[in-house]
Amino acid sequence: VTLYDYSKLSFAHTVLSKRKLSWLVDTKMVDGWDDPRMPTIRGLLRKGMLPEGLKDFILRLGASRTSTIMDWTKFWAINRQHIDPVAPRFWAIHLNDTVEVELVGDQDDDQFLGEEEYSKDVPLNKKFLNLTIVDNGGN
Repeated sequence: VTLYDYSKLSFAHTVLSKRKLSWLVDTKMVDGWDDPRMPTIRGLLRKGMLPEGLKDFILRLGASRTSTIMDWTKFWAINRQHIDPVAPRFWAIHLNDTVEVELVGDQDDDQFLGEEEYSKDVPLNKKFLNLTIVDNGGN
């Protein structure tokens, strides 16, 4: 049997001590170990981390003998790579303070504009143009 040494993974500006985290749970400052604010596996899954993203992060990080302090941005960027192909994006405008804009031209009612840049999955990123657009009045 071969034994390998590896170091502890730490995240910047994050308390990972079980003693300090259990104090938060015991004093009811958080709802439990699965609270999304907690840096636990269950908390991260409730916050939106996909199991595939977590596995990919661990595999990309690899085993190291030196202590590593990671930033959360890399952690969530890897998760975003797994979410983007399957998650549709939506936007909305508040009904108060809106302005209607009418486009003039010889375009058909539902003309396909093209693909957006954030997703590689074509069925999720089609957007169509209607002749009447509703925009935020502040613009």
